[in-house]
Parts: sequence; structure tokens; C-alpha cells
Amino acid sequence: MLHKLLPRLALSACVAAGFAHTPARAETASTELRSELRAAMVDYINANSIDGKFYHLNQASGTLETYEPADVSAVVLKVGDHYVICSSFETADGKTVYLDFFAVQAQGKAEVLQLIAEKRDLTCKIVRARQAAAR
Repeated sequence: MLHKLLPRLALSACVAAGFAHTPARAETASTELRSELRAAMVDYINANSIDGKFYHLNQASGTLETYEPADVSAVVLKVGDHYVICSSFETADGKTVYLDFFAVQAQGKAEVLQLIAEKRDLTCKIVRARQAAAR
């Protein structure tokens, strides 16, 4: 599954451009930490996948949805003590969905805490609010 996650990084430019044009910019993480965070995201995805499909319970509709990895963004944003890792997946009918993973580094280990599915606007709002609070 990892080989499907890493090849295309086209979304990263779009996501980076979107966050870069916000009034406040998020801090960046070191290259090593970004790699650790991405690995934690891949572990989270693999732990919730069967036969190459990522499973997610849509709380709004109550349906169990399956996604296939489409693209993992190179964008990892540091927001306070947390990190946001952005990625995209595809539904069975080819629709692109955006999944954002909130992660931390605790006791020397990167770990995903929560997934926000198909709510990039919410992710942007959280990032901006944390940036404003940090000022």
C-alpha cells in the first residue's frame, strides 16, 4: 500500500499554496520529523485498511466508507504542539476525497491522534485559530 501512497505529490503544491496564502503561516517541521509524521500516518492508514482499502466511518451519514490512496501530500504543518498531515484518497467511483490527519510527537514517537475526512475548510479554520492563539 505504501507504494500507492508516495508516487504522486501534485496535491502538495495546491495544499501548500492554499495555506501559504492565509494571513498567518504555519510553522514548518524538520525534514526528519516530517518523515516520522508521514510514517505515523501510513501506519494509521495501514491499521485501518483491508485489502488496500482504507475504512472510515462517516459519522454524518452513518455509513462505512472505503477509500483507496491516491496521493499523499508533502505538506506537514506544525500548529502549536500539533501537526497536520494532508492527503487525498479516491472513492470506488473515482471521486477525490481529502483526509487530514492531526498528529503529535510524544516521548520521541510520532502518532496520529485524529482524522478529519472531507473537511479541508475545517482543517484550515483550526490551523488559523491555533496560529492566532500562538501570537
